[in-house]
Amino acid sequence: MWKLLVLPYLEVPLASRLVKQGERARTWDAKLGGLGGMQGAAYTASPNSVYSNFGIASIATTRNSMAPAAQMVTGYGTFPLILVDRGAGLDWHRATASRPLMQNRLGCLEATRSSDAAVALKHSWDTKVTTSLAMLGGLGSLLGTFLTKAGKRSAFDAQVATVYSLAVPADGQLLGEATPFAPAPSAEEVDALTAPGGLRDFTDVCPRVTPRLPPPLEFAESSRGKTASPSPSPSSAAFPSPSPSSVDLAFDHSIPWTKGFSGKAEDQTMDVKNGEVLKFIWTGGHNVYLMKDTAAFDACDFSTGTNLGAASPVYYTMGAATTYFACQVGSHCSIGQKLSAVIAGGGTGGGTGGGTATSPSPSSATPPSSTTPSPTGTGTGTGGTGAGGTPSPSTGTGGTGTGTGGTGTGTGGIGTGGTLLRGSCV
Repeated sequence: MWKLLVLPYLEVPLASRLVKQGERARTWDAKLGGLGGMQGAAYTASPNSVYSNFGIASIATTRNSMAPAAQMVTGYGTFPLILVDRGAGLDWHRATASRPLMQNRLGCLEATRSSDAAVALKHSWDTKVTTSLAMLGGLGSLLGTFLTKAGKRSAFDAQVATVYSLAVPADGQLLGEATPFAPAPSAEEVDALTAPGGLRDFTDVCPRVTPRLPPPLEFAESSRGKTASPSPSPSSAAFPSPSPSSVDLAFDHSIPWTKGFSGKAEDQTMDVKNGEVLKFIWTGGHNVYLMKDTAAFDACDFSTGTNLGAASPVYYTMGAATTYFACQVGSHCSIGQKLSAVIAGGGTGGGTGGGTATSPSPSSATPPSSTTPSPTGTGTGTGGTGAGGTPSPSTGTGGTGTGTGGTGTGTGGIGTGGTLLRGSCV
């Protein structure tokens, strides 16, 4: 199909008709198969290899034999459709380019897996230049002008017509030629997707915009609001970061995942904020498990855990509660490869009831001399304590504090005093 970008095939009427027929088949194959995008030779999410046999079984000589759960779609698979119908092609390109984790500071990634939105961590020339050229109309008209000046255009057109006529019935009719191109997945459908680990690069507070550029990989912490130095600190020198991967996605904290082996408490816990992205990096045989609760974390009990990934790097977006991670390989967890990511500024609710947080609103209790509304919580457990706040009774609502609080981590109540923490678009 690359020839369509360069030579004036689409200016030969018969060739144009046949190419459009092929694109109708490709869009409907993608639509009816629930692929979520257009296919083309590309790297796969796992293993890291190229697969190119994406032909439609009923009409192609090279047929797609990839397992359904492994099917990949790529942005550059839309370039032939863009050439023959710019509106339909750009709509399908949008559906692929806006899937989870497909955008980062270097632009659109190579490909994304249909089944679970896992991505191939590769950038390539063809995923960008082909679609860019197609959006500009390709080079066919330019090369056609050259062929005309060289006296070769008539011969080219005749040869193309002869070759393409071999695929057309004697009456010149093409079945289904009036069929429209299949519609691409809607923005709402794509926005509902999440990659493994619940990750997305588009957030609720920053829709369709990558929230931030990542700092250089050698900076272990976020460089926002800091003057970063490329020299590693003494504490991290013993745990060097692995070599950078081919792609850096947006993150707030880079975590050398073997650092906890030091046995130091400060290497097994860190303060984070709601909405921040953690990036676990390592070399060797490890994985990252999301632990169910404190008990599972302390006991290294993985029976209720969730495997977030076994290949570095692994990304995780923090929610409103303290979250626990550990390595499930061998005895790694019991000898220190674990991390508690603590929501900074929030309580640690210790209740076991079913309390839930509500939107920030003035407390019904008599407030102290503070004008800051506080969130409330309900439940049968004991509420957590926010900065400057007080624990709530076991059956009542959260009290009022004077400091800046956040959500607690227990299920029985929430910390009090201040407003709920939210993600930001910094």
